[in-house]
Amino acid sequence: MERSPEIDSLISKTRGLIYGRLALIFMLMLAGWWWTSNYLELSADSFPIRLFILFLIAIALTLLYLFLLRFDSDYLWQIRAQLIIDILLISWLVSETGGYMSPYVTLYIVLISVAGYSLIKSETIVVSILSALGYSVVSFLSRDSLFYSSSAEIPASRFLQTVAFNTVGILIVGLLAGHLSERRIVSRKLKETEESFDDLNILHERIVESIPTGLITTDIAGKIRTVNRAAAVMTGYTSAEAKGESIYRLFADDIRNSVELCLQRASEQRKFPAAHFESAISSRSNGGNPEHDATVACIVAPLVARSGMVNGLLISFQDISKIRAMEESLRQSDRLAAVGRMAAGLAHEIRNPLGSMSSAMQFLEEHVKPETADANLLGVVLRESDRLNEIITNFLTYAQLSGGKAEKQHLEPTDVRAAINDCLLLLKHSRELGDSIEINAELPDEPATIMANETQIKQVLWNLAQNAINAMPEGGTLDITLAESSSDESVSIVFKDSGCGITPEKIDRLYEPFTGSSKGAGLGLSIVHGIVRDHGGIINVESKVSEGTAVTIRFPR
Repeated sequence: MERSPEIDSLISKTRGLIYGRLALIFMLMLAGWWWTSNYLELSADSFPIRLFILFLIAIALTLLYLFLLRFDSDYLWQIRAQLIIDILLISWLVSETGGYMSPYVTLYIVLISVAGYSLIKSETIVVSILSALGYSVVSFLSRDSLFYSSSAEIPASRFLQTVAFNTVGILIVGLLAGHLSERRIVSRKLKETEESFDDLNILHERIVESIPTGLITTDIAGKIRTVNRAAAVMTGYTSAEAKGESIYRLFADDIRNSVELCLQRASEQRKFPAAHFESAISSRSNGGNPEHDATVACIVAPLVARSGMVNGLLISFQDISKIRAMEESLRQSDRLAAVGRMAAGLAHEIRNPLGSMSSAMQFLEEHVKPETADANLLGVVLRESDRLNEIITNFLTYAQLSGGKAEKQHLEPTDVRAAINDCLLLLKHSRELGDSIEINAELPDEPATIMANETQIKQVLWNLAQNAINAMPEGGTLDITLAESSSDESVSIVFKDSGCGITPEKIDRLYEPFTGSSKGAGLGLSIVHGIVRDHGGIINVESKVSEGTAVTIRFPR
């Protein structure tokens, strides 16, 4: 089980007290032997028996203390008990070595100092009182010959004076040791507080640096003090570069009124509401171009010290440029949707009289002699009405696909190879296919089946073939390839022509409506893209000007 640092400190103090006591008594025994031998040579006759007895007692107590240290977890009470026993041992040694005149009275001072290091102030004073009491009792008992004393008889006044001075000295040392103990505890708590404060400060800095909101602190004059990482990214200034700069240099004048209002209300001890407002922020990464400055949502709040005085400002801001762009995009989409709904309604309204006009023209054509000017004119009108009807049909199909309002088509197993063969058969009888265009089809022997709407698949194939033929007015080659992939379980169709190609500018807008050639309304690829997307497929276009275009479609099986 892992112990706390405080428990480890108590164990260390207890162990130090045990071994220190034994070492001190051993040194006293050697010093006493050397002292009584007149400093010249050690002899058995001058060996300090009483100190030796004390040393043996210390060895026995050391073994007992180590046993308790191992099996008893109340380490503080062990220290207290050891100090009380030490007072008794010192008092016995003093009584045996001269009583009130014993040179070992100093051991009380040492013991009180150890107590000041190990215990709190009140407990240290208690140890000093017990030491003074022990010394006084031993002194008076030795004076009355209740204890043996080697001290010579002195007058009572001098005896009292000596005992009083030593007792007062012991008590004063106890007070000083208690004060030092208190300072030691305060110093330890102060260190722990400083470490905790440092940890909180590091945690605070990491939190401030990691949040995505920009934070800037300033002084009363609006000079920047600190900038967090998010603010540095948005402004292009690091904390070191921005320090000392005016906050008005980074923000537009929109922030000036809020800053002045915040300072005014804070100086008047009035509550400042954290109101949101928007402002433009200058970013050095934009090259100082104001047209590309970011739009941020800001909050300005006062920094209030413990005294209640305002010593600065806290400005937090969030980049909302993308949000505003999305809102504008949504508004534009709503406007376009409204226009689309209106256009779809107009297309329906146009389609009805167009059908009536076409029927009337066909009726007139039957009653006009062929090969006449009137017959030729009616033929042109019929062809143009058919083309207009096709444009309206494609537009309505695109509107349904892009608006997501088309009814969900029933998917069924569809043979793509058979659909391509049907498309090739129609192309051979198409009047738009001249002798200058060659069509090559590379199809597998087995059917290539996918889950799809057969009508829509044929529409995709027909539109791609028509686009390829229109791209080769001077003739060329159209290669149609059908392949199956076993790795991703898909079927790919490639239409590759040798026509005029598509410029890079048009490829970027290829699937947008009304961007096609003059032969149609420009809705063919838009419809193809919508059908492929609804079937879970992907479409890819590769083209080079004057070399041709390759359109690849991949459907899941």
